[in-house]
Amino acid sequence: MPESTNDYVQSVEINDTVYVGGGFTGRDEDEYIVMAYNTQSCQWHTLPQYSTGWFAMTTINNKLVVVGGSKREYSEIGELGEWQPDSNQWTHPFPPMSTPHYWPSATSYKHWLVVSGGYHGDCLQTVEILDVSNMQWSTGPSTPTPWVSMKSTTIGNTWYLMGGECEKLWQSSPDVYIVYLWRLLFHTPHQTVPAYGTNYLHSTVHYPVHSTLEDLYWQLVVRT
Repeated sequence: MPESTNDYVQSVEINDTVYVGGGFTGRDEDEYIVMAYNTQSCQWHTLPQYSTGWFAMTTINNKLVVVGGSKREYSEIGELGEWQPDSNQWTHPFPPMSTPHYWPSATSYKHWLVVSGGYHGDCLQTVEILDVSNMQWSTGPSTPTPWVSMKSTTIGNTWYLMGGECEKLWQSSPDVYIVYLWRLLFHTPHQTVPAYGTNYLHSTVHYPVHSTLEDLYWQLVVRT
């Protein structure tokens, strides 16, 4: 990469470009960068500096979107930024979240953007959902436990969230959660929670049976 970068680095792929960002440079914690790697030309370039770091990254309508974040003095923000490659600049076409998040997790599904966890005075269990078709935010079912800086990826309509920190900062988590996004978006919980040790996707599910509403949306797949 053209720059070293520290702390909470994330990546997303759009067409032939992989974007890497979310941390700060090795030179200065106030210098937040996003880098882009073209898989066809095998070349890197650095985007104009974004206003904050420790944000989540996802895509909407085939464009890079950064979510939340914080500046060096831990002033969390609720803004979303969108990268415009044609004009080579960051814009803010989306309304801000009701709760500032830094170190959140984010994904998108069709015309919805989903943000979970992060930090704002304490570790968060909140879930916020933006319907991009009308630019309205709503609140989704809370996560089973507070979490911060979980890495995530989406395959089809399933969101996988891994690791991070839980309950309090600096307490590492070994957990892997999955959530079916259509259930989360339409508030349709699972009717039953699979029993402890259920085989799921060729790996053993290790989690206790819970009866809380949150557990009917968020399935703990692996706990080591």
